[in-house]
Amino acid sequence: MCYRDQSQPDLVALGQFLRDPEKSLLQSQIPEKKHTVLFMVNGLNSALLDQLKDDNVLKNHKQCDLYSVVPTTDLNTMISFYTGTYPSEHGILGDYQHLRKENVSYCYTTFLDRINKRDLGIYGLTPQMIYQLPEITPPLSFKAHTLLPNYIKLDPYLKAILKGQSVSHYQSLTEVYKKVGRILKTSFKPTTIVVVITEFESLMKQGDLTPSLIEWLEQFSKTLSELTFKNTNVLVSSFHGAVRPDASIVLNYSKYNKYFYALPSIEHRMTSFYVREEFQPQFMKEFRLDYGGLMALFKTEELIKLGIFGPEQELSQYGEFIATNLDNNYLELPLDEEIYMDSLNHPEFINYISGGMSKEEMLVPLIVLTQDE
Repeated sequence: MCYRDQSQPDLVALGQFLRDPEKSLLQSQIPEKKHTVLFMVNGLNSALLDQLKDDNVLKNHKQCDLYSVVPTTDLNTMISFYTGTYPSEHGILGDYQHLRKENVSYCYTTFLDRINKRDLGIYGLTPQMIYQLPEITPPLSFKAHTLLPNYIKLDPYLKAILKGQSVSHYQSLTEVYKKVGRILKTSFKPTTIVVVITEFESLMKQGDLTPSLIEWLEQFSKTLSELTFKNTNVLVSSFHGAVRPDASIVLNYSKYNKYFYALPSIEHRMTSFYVREEFQPQFMKEFRLDYGGLMALFKTEELIKLGIFGPEQELSQYGEFIATNLDNNYLELPLDEEIYMDSLNHPEFINYISGGMSKEEMLVPLIVLTQDE
């Protein structure tokens, strides 16, 4: 497992730099320029960058490695980046959570009860109660734009994350470069543009296609080297890296169901378990016997004290135990309505995945291409 070095810059520091460079650990790493364009190539890790040719622009302009945040899920890392806060501060570790007071397990992105697929409004919950993220960070004092792929819809949680920004969509990277140029040409005040790129990660999910990934990066690098933006920092990084798993784990729900009072949460490579108090010693003993060589099981309070999720704070919506996967494997989480049974029909094998704490998931590059002309 790769633990975040708290003295080194990370994804949160990158988010903080865009908001207030003087308060970020990255202040000395990035030159002061009027505009910033940041390409977030999801799935890109530092190990893949090392495989590029020595004369590659991306490789030559790598400034440092950044630690992502734990867990390295899309939702968690995006929220940490856009708010400039750690998971322990914004409180969202993954897509699935449980509210003890209401006794409701729900999906954060869909605003639905996981068991009955009903809107959380029936429990007296409102989107404003669930999506309170902007309140933990000050309003933006500059012009900010985010460009998203066409297929990503502005669901309530994305609207909360991107509050105060101008958001637009794009069909292709060619369109992105044109949009960025138009925005900067008409921007007289300091402007920040974040381009979320999922094309690279989609290519990763097609299989073990390292040559194709390298080819994509080479073409991306070539295009970036040809762009000319005046008085602008062009940065490249990622929300998180990814691994190619070599095995899947099926949790024996028929055995462990009696220990749970709520559905397991988070995602495939890090899982939170809600265990009844009277069964906790037995659960811990049996889980470690059954899966000890595949997953490391911790008491949640232990990880919080270690600062794994950021500054120590209570994470009351998560279970008493958290398991993180070892090596390159992942835990199959059946469909929610089948979650208390063994998964007989295994889902399609996942080619690349994130959520855990491996070096490939945790370490992402920060590339700085400063443009004066």
